[in-house]
Amino acid sequence: MRFGIGKGIGRMSVRMRSGSKPAILLIHGFGCSKESFTGIFRSPLFKGHTLIAPDLPGFGDSAPPKNKHPTLLLHANACLALLNRLGIAKTHIVGHSMGGAVSLLLIRKIKSRALSFSSLEGNLIASDCTFSRAVAQYSAKGFKRAGFREFRLLTAKDKDKSTRTYWSKTFGKSDANTAYCSAKSLVKLSCSNKLLRMFLNLKIPKAYFYGQRNAGIEVLKCLKNRVRTRKIPASGHFMMLDNHESFYPQLYSFIESSEDSHIPAK
Repeated sequence: MRFGIGKGIGRMSVRMRSGSKPAILLIHGFGCSKESFTGIFRSPLFKGHTLIAPDLPGFGDSAPPKNKHPTLLLHANACLALLNRLGIAKTHIVGHSMGGAVSLLLIRKIKSRALSFSSLEGNLIASDCTFSRAVAQYSAKGFKRAGFREFRLLTAKDKDKSTRTYWSKTFGKSDANTAYCSAKSLVKLSCSNKLLRMFLNLKIPKAYFYGQRNAGIEVLKCLKNRVRTRKIPASGHFMMLDNHESFYPQLYSFIESSEDSHIPAK
């Protein structure tokens, strides 16, 4: 379904299912789409939850934003407008990669409306930028003229199966200008360490999920003994695609425990 979101954001494509349990908002990563979370709609564990998986403006099937210089804040505002349009009072938030950064900006806006936050290798520090940094190194004109096509062809040959078979295809549906500006915004925020501070200072239950193949990433050192971490076996950055059989039960377990807990996670 599509929803018209005002303030220059345009129409957003959203996959949604209503339920009697609290909502779960799922925010995809850079160059990705709502299809990142197809598995949650199939999982019997989440049968009773309201599920909301949007394509961020300029990604997937959503229209490019009217703003010619969109930042992550625009994506956060789009998610806020969507929640308001749907009348969602409270929601768990799940953010993958860039979506993790967007989630942190959104939580700052909705405050107590956020029930918990699950970061799926969400951007927090400079070393988290891989695809986005490669895009941001182009000039704006160079990326739109040739970089977009070159980058898509390059990732289609990536050694990681999910990057090769999923990400390269969804990236191809992205609006080139939105992808470029989002990458620049993501790198700037990640390098500032503001995202890490925001994550560590959250007063709601939070957890950081990572793929087993990425057990050596630098950010885990920053989170050690400070934030709950959950390792997903036999998976990489796209853990929800690489091993959905393990990922979704772990996500469900965390969300359920956060609903039962009256003490914010440390």
